[in-house]
Amino acid sequence: MSTPEEFLQDLARQTERYRAMTALGEEMVTLLLEDRLNDLPPVMDRKGVIMKEIQEIEARLAPTRREWSMIRSKLSPEVDRRASQVLLEARAALEALVAVENRAAALLERTRSAASSDLDSLLKRRRSDDAYKDKPS
Repeated sequence: MSTPEEFLQDLARQTERYRAMTALGEEMVTLLLEDRLNDLPPVMDRKGVIMKEIQEIEARLAPTRREWSMIRSKLSPEVDRRASQVLLEARAALEALVAVENRAAALLERTRSAASSDLDSLLKRRRSDDAYKDKPS
């Protein structure tokens, strides 16, 4: 288990990683709106790297989080105020991340549905064209 100071540092680092993920999510939204699907893989690769960092930080935070109520009751008022601020910032960053990820997921689904619809139309047209070609004159 980490000290309260180490916990707050890790939480601040995790918050910064959430913000980086949010920025990449916003970049994904822009790419999807601009129909630049070929530019998505590098962004998704960067998101994967950051997600791994977040998971590593989360693993370090987990033991302290389990005991946070007890630990927090023993903090000095100054450290407790700082902890409250860091926790609020983490929550806000996470909420922003979830919102942009939801928007990107909806746009991705819409793009996938449109591509599927375009493919269906193409296949129907091709079958129709093939049917006319196969008819004896």
